[in-house]
Amino acid sequence: EMYQDDMDEIDSWENLVELREMTSREAFQIMEEFAYKVDEDFHRDLMDALEKRKPFTNFRELVETSDYSEDWFDFRLERYMDYVKNELRKEDLEFELEN
Repeated sequence: EMYQDDMDEIDSWENLVELREMTSREAFQIMEEFAYKVDEDFHRDLMDALEKRKPFTNFRELVETSDYSEDWFDFRLERYMDYVKNELRKEDLEFELEN
């Protein structure tokens, strides 16, 4: 399995918390939000990509081949981390990133 090494390192599963998977609508909103952080021409391109069939694929192909690719990866990571933190708070748990 992809995460087998990580799973092997876990000593105890008793504190395991299963988080709700981000919905496609939530992921779509992250892409929309990012589209407002780029220049006007690229914003239009991204919004057009999101309005077409297969918006996730269209957006990814467009942004990952652009000058904004690193900005997108950083932005997406930040939003995903926010999502996890919020889901953990719903479980009355805190989140700390280990280095």
